[in-house]
Amino acid sequence: MGFLDPAAIMVGDQFARTLAEMLLLGRRHGPNAKISEVVAEQVPDVMDRRRVTRQLETAAETVAARLVSDPVEFRGLADAERLEAMTAVAESWAAAELTVQDVIEADMDPVSVADLIRRRSGRDERHRLSGPAQSFYDFLLRETTAVLIAVVTGLPTFPSHALTTLLRREGELSEIVDGAVSRLSDGTVQTAEPEASYRSTVADVLDRVELFGFDVAATVQHQRLTDTFAQPTVQIQRTDLPLDWAVCDNRLLFLHGPAGSGKTSILKWLAVSSARRAHSGLLTPLNDLLPLYVQARGLRNEADFPADIHALTRLALPAATTHATESAIRRRAAEGGLLILIDGIDETSPEVQKRTLSWLEHIIGSYPACQYVVTSRHGGRWAPFLESRSFAIAEVLPLDRSATTQLVRQWFGLLGGGEPTSETNRLLDIIEADSRLRDIASTPLMCTLACLLFREQGELAFHGFEIYRAFIEMFVERRDVQRAISGSRGLPRHETLLLLGRLALQMVLADVTELSKEQAVHYLDEERMALPRALLSSEVTYDYLVQRSGMLIEPAPDRVQFVHRSFMEYLCAESFLDHHSVDELVRNAHKPTWRGIVPMTTALSHGRQTEEIVHGLLERYRREPLRRTVLDPVLQACMVGVSRLDPEIRHEVDLVRRRNPLTAKGSQQLTLRLADENDLRRLHEWLYSESVEPFGHPAVVSDIGPDDTITLTSSAALSIGEVVQVIFRWLRLNSSRISSTVEVVMGDGVKVTIGPADPDSDAAAESHRRHSGDWGTD
Repeated sequence: MGFLDPAAIMVGDQFARTLAEMLLLGRRHGPNAKISEVVAEQVPDVMDRRRVTRQLETAAETVAARLVSDPVEFRGLADAERLEAMTAVAESWAAAELTVQDVIEADMDPVSVADLIRRRSGRDERHRLSGPAQSFYDFLLRETTAVLIAVVTGLPTFPSHALTTLLRREGELSEIVDGAVSRLSDGTVQTAEPEASYRSTVADVLDRVELFGFDVAATVQHQRLTDTFAQPTVQIQRTDLPLDWAVCDNRLLFLHGPAGSGKTSILKWLAVSSARRAHSGLLTPLNDLLPLYVQARGLRNEADFPADIHALTRLALPAATTHATESAIRRRAAEGGLLILIDGIDETSPEVQKRTLSWLEHIIGSYPACQYVVTSRHGGRWAPFLESRSFAIAEVLPLDRSATTQLVRQWFGLLGGGEPTSETNRLLDIIEADSRLRDIASTPLMCTLACLLFREQGELAFHGFEIYRAFIEMFVERRDVQRAISGSRGLPRHETLLLLGRLALQMVLADVTELSKEQAVHYLDEERMALPRALLSSEVTYDYLVQRSGMLIEPAPDRVQFVHRSFMEYLCAESFLDHHSVDELVRNAHKPTWRGIVPMTTALSHGRQTEEIVHGLLERYRREPLRRTVLDPVLQACMVGVSRLDPEIRHEVDLVRRRNPLTAKGSQQLTLRLADENDLRRLHEWLYSESVEPFGHPAVVSDIGPDDTITLTSSAALSIGEVVQVIFRWLRLNSSRISSTVEVVMGDGVKVTIGPADPDSDAAAESHRRHSGDWGTD
């Protein structure tokens, strides 16, 4: 076959040139460029350049050797036709000029990439070779694209990290190419080891980050999911558990959590790690299971519901479905050897959802020994049915500080070439200093986007409030549409934002953080009447906003709230500027639920409106000395977002800052501390939503500090007895959810500990009597 070697080498060189341009993100150099020329532009160091070039040339030689290996099915093909097909493949690769974005848009599917190469090179139906030569051409093109996909899914494509990988782990590229070539479907490997081939395909297809709805670099979306995954904590029957405990202990597990909480990443991580036999610890038994990852949004009508394991396999991973694979999966299903992962049972149309539960029950009944994990955004609608079928119901909890830190470090380590950089600590400081960002970064999706925005724009990305608009529009307008979820275009963007703004406004006006479903439907009905067209009924509109907007969750049956407080505040601020007077905003500025709204509304306002808000706050500051401890931080927060202001008004605000009563002599503080971070967050949210009167005097509730404490500050005397009573009331209201004690630390170091078990007990009453006197009086 020596006469074919030049043509095979030509194919290998074009393959390696394309690969080099993808991995190093260099400019296109044309079909005649050498690999060394592509590398030289991106790798300035001579020794590094030689090492990278050597690896790419080795990959080219491996591909070329495969092309001349004389596959069984083409052994009768004439030499001239072989040469014609091989030359055509080299020309096709040269003409296609593939990019990473091309591969991503083709969904990492070798067949789709091969079709794209044919179209770009003009070798589609219009310019076909002779029959046998065309079949050989198709075979060679399919095999080379399969190797490309294996490499692209196996190595990062962000320039600095790809180069670092090639330099630090010189053998990794060769291992990936060798492994891909050995798995090529030549009629022997697939038949002999269908499970191994299937596992490899699952890992290649699913191990990549997907960020729908947000404009980030395509190369970032191509990073490996397993490089950035951080195991979350889940809650089952009011008990917080690590994810691996929940999966290990429950053969039937239902995970629910809001948009962006990482449900899809959890399932893909379970599938990829199982496919690679990479689980450890409690999850080690999953390595013996064959993963089957199914996106429920593929169920669009009655005919789409797979009746048996064959149909379910084809729905899960069409690219890996062969007769041998189906036989292996059927055998595994019968013996309970499958890990069946069903993602997003709420991501179908309302009509299909009614059929989904009965279908799920049928599948579990048909293969009862397999392990199942099912996900949905909203638990309340599905949990009763699934719980009655022995599913454990688990809520995916927000990331705590340590998990957020871990995720940020992993992302910056990945993007920075393997090690976290100074950027990591700076972003963590920014998140820690802003309670809104800390709230948002508690979900994996938003934490990831914060990392990417900081990477691309620096600290400017977090100045002002536009970042919240960007996040809200991502959820409302683009994310579900790009994921092709049924019903994601139920309402136009503008109308969706108006309706959400009305709900946010009503919550703030009522000094609450949630509404009953009945109240929400009523307000939506009122708002619909003001719209030029009412496309959906109020009930259907409510369901759409809860299920698809990504903004709302149902914390309990027939109750609704915003997934993040900052989203509620932003939407309320926009709604307030559209519909309400500045006087009402200023009049309520002292209330805790308004303290975040007023600065945000001020930042979004323009010209005269801005001056009216700031001037109104100054007037209240002068007239109401008892409210100054509350109004001062609101006023100062407003100034952060104001770009233009009358110089006289700005001078008055500066005078207020210099006379800040919270730093004056006689101001008093006490600190609240809880051991459990979730309990601390619940207490903070509750205190933030309460009025100041229960404390006996106006008091400012701080954000949660870096040391996991809440500080109450007042320029007047703080009554410890009143504060303890407030804590008692909170414990009574949350007796079923709170597990940790509350420690009240006074300014002189004296501590009062309040237990969660029985705040109405005699001991609690005695604690109140002992500490009922005023603290900090002059």
